[in-house]
Amino acid sequence: MDATELKLPHAWVDTMFRLWSVLPSAVLAGGALRDLDNGRPVKDLDVFHTEIEYPVCYLDDGLAKAGYHFHSQCGGTYMMGAAAEVDSTSLYRSNKGLPDLNLIRLLTGFNLEKIINRVDFGICQIGLSKRDFMVTDAYRRDRVDKCFTLTRADSVEGVRRSLNRFERLRRKYHDWELRWAPEAEEMVSQAMMLEMVGG
Repeated sequence: MDATELKLPHAWVDTMFRLWSVLPSAVLAGGALRDLDNGRPVKDLDVFHTEIEYPVCYLDDGLAKAGYHFHSQCGGTYMMGAAAEVDSTSLYRSNKGLPDLNLIRLLTGFNLEKIINRVDFGICQIGLSKRDFMVTDAYRRDRVDKCFTLTRADSVEGVRRSLNRFERLRRKYHDWELRWAPEAEEMVSQAMMLEMVGG
């Protein structure tokens, strides 16, 4: 599979080129591409980048031409459930009926491969950068098997966030099942127990 097979909407391509002109590290990853590829409605575009300083006015002007306007910003430490590598996120809303745009700044040192490999489910390991389009073998397996395989189990709290995310995603993927590797069994059990007791 490549980006041409996925048939990205023209508006998404236009938005990404405007982002890349200011944020060369920008990567469209995860949910939007997953849902597009699997025929599900797309809620928002998650675009990750590592630039610390950039001309915000130029970025906002370019996004305005694509129909997006700045809505809000939040630091990573104040975002409930945010991964440790998230520094901040900016939300842009569309006046053209396009999905919301989440511009997520990551700590320095991340690239497309690192971002994709840190995603918590195989079916979410898909991304597009300025130079590359990437899908992992885990993505391909999940797509064929119609499942969400947990690929990141760093902590009980992290697994708990992933389980909660799966419950939300089941509204769109109601016939898909959840799987995890045997080595994650103990952590998954602890996370499920915490969910049951509400701790």
